[in-house]
Amino acid sequence: FAPPMMRREGKLRSLEEASEALDVGAVGRMMPPGKEVGGLMSRSSQAPQSASSPDMTSHMRLRRENGVTQTRRANTLEDLLTEEESASSSAAAVECAGGSQWPASVFDVFHVAELPSGGASFPNRPLRSQLAAAAAARQSEGKHFFLYSGASGAPHPAKASSGGADSHFAHCRALGIADGVGEWEWKFGLNPRDFADELMAGCGEGVRQLRSSGASGLARECARHALRTGYDVATSFGSSTALVAALGQTPGRPGELGVANIGDSSLVQLRRREAIGGVDRQQQPPSAQSAPPAAAAYSAARPSEPQGGPAAGGGAAEAGPFCCMARTREQQHAFNCPYQLARLPQPADYPELLRQGKDKLVRTVQRCAASAKLDTPDDAEVYTFCVQEGDLLVLGTDGVFDNLYIHEVIQIASQASSPVASSGKRGMPTEPARIATAITRAAFHRSVDRDARTPFGDNARKAGMYHRGGKMDDITCVCAWVMDVEATSLLLRS
Repeated sequence: FAPPMMRREGKLRSLEEASEALDVGAVGRMMPPGKEVGGLMSRSSQAPQSASSPDMTSHMRLRRENGVTQTRRANTLEDLLTEEESASSSAAAVECAGGSQWPASVFDVFHVAELPSGGASFPNRPLRSQLAAAAAARQSEGKHFFLYSGASGAPHPAKASSGGADSHFAHCRALGIADGVGEWEWKFGLNPRDFADELMAGCGEGVRQLRSSGASGLARECARHALRTGYDVATSFGSSTALVAALGQTPGRPGELGVANIGDSSLVQLRRREAIGGVDRQQQPPSAQSAPPAAAAYSAARPSEPQGGPAAGGGAAEAGPFCCMARTREQQHAFNCPYQLARLPQPADYPELLRQGKDKLVRTVQRCAASAKLDTPDDAEVYTFCVQEGDLLVLGTDGVFDNLYIHEVIQIASQASSPVASSGKRGMPTEPARIATAITRAAFHRSVDRDARTPFGDNARKAGMYHRGGKMDDITCVCAWVMDVEATSLLLRS
């Protein structure tokens, strides 16, 4: 890699220039230079939008109707920053048990009668509707879990008009999240979200294929199959990270969640403290294919996370009624250069690209294609998580987990009501879209904080780079409760 560069006010500065800028109090973002396309392209600092819960077959961040992408009203960078600063200053800060302070807007979503859309592109599909889909997909007797999900997102302020490059899908048995690489837009004039959207749509189709075929299989292989299907059907040129989580289809083993992850998005499994012990860890195969225990997963994925004190970013990692049972690891070729799936132009595509004026793209591919090693779905790290009713799954792109520590996610999620109370009595859970919205707002609040300590800054320092404050990026969060079909049916009937 070439010497590190600092992106500041739209200009690239060398390390020496950055040092001079810091002497006068300027704030910058330290980044490695862009990797080329495919296995050679790094993530750009991308561009936030709020989305409520998706329906179970929707996958696009902006709904497409009659071939036209429906977008919300464009906000400028100044509009979004002014709105965030106003919320921070006018609303009283709410302090969590661990010591982190957030504007009241982060927690308002847990108390309002109706979740505000805020320009969201997805309706919040109710529990009854998601349960009906899960019941229709049921293939055997006995305990049968489904995922009651909701999502929220905020594009990078500079990309508010386009909605950013993140995408996701939600199904009653599976979830997925993708983060398109922004360099395809500013370097080659292509929409980076097209590939991410097609990837997630294909993953959803892969899940439906498995369900309709009635085939049984290990949970992690179901997740990998979905990821491979998504990659096979994506035709747009681009690259993206991807994470897919799918409940297994092995009869008699309803509590297995398979995860396939390629890149730097993350999944965190949370469980109420009083429910710990209900999972049979003997079911979980011991290998690199399975998720490590909570403490091991936590330290392996975020070894630099502070463990105490508000000044260090909050309290203990396990603060609050929730505990982190397990989480995925990030896959990085180098700092800020995650693994990613890519679709590159082939020689047969060159004439049309040249006709469209994409000379730079053609030259770059011709120069790098021979030596480039592309990441594939087979490079994804796969896991088996043992889940139980009442667990909360939090999926986030790097815009979430580059700005929030796990204990802060736990603090926010602890405001939610679980579908299974400490007494074992079942009740109506907090809508997952509300949890996802609160996490998204907190991540965005942190991303525009110029003095905050963040996981991204910690990792930058370990890589020999300097980064001050939050990391502005596309932010997408999908949350899901693990729920039992029969128990939820009885609850709604009563």
